[in-house]
Amino acid sequence: MSKKASQTTHTIQLPPDCASNKAILQVNDEIREALAQKPERIELDGSRVLRLGSVAIGTLAVLAREARASGTELVFYRFTDAARRPFEICRVEQHFCWED
Repeated sequence: MSKKASQTTHTIQLPPDCASNKAILQVNDEIREALAQKPERIELDGSRVLRLGSVAIGTLAVLAREARASGTELVFYRFTDAARRPFEICRVEQHFCWED
């Protein structure tokens, strides 16, 4: 995973396998590090995601709620249809900010 930072935006590249506990813990840590810097926006680049599990969705939901509470916009972008489908199946897609 790579992270690029500017004054107000962090971009975090999600790994291809977001169904593994190790990957989710790493993503969780990266987002929390970014939140600690109080950016206006954190972009999660999902262009490489091949698998995404329900634990990942739950973790991302908690992080999105924490981001909103701290005044940071957590944006999901460049997700493939396959990577976005689990959000639809869990019926939580509307709770996230999506950009193509």
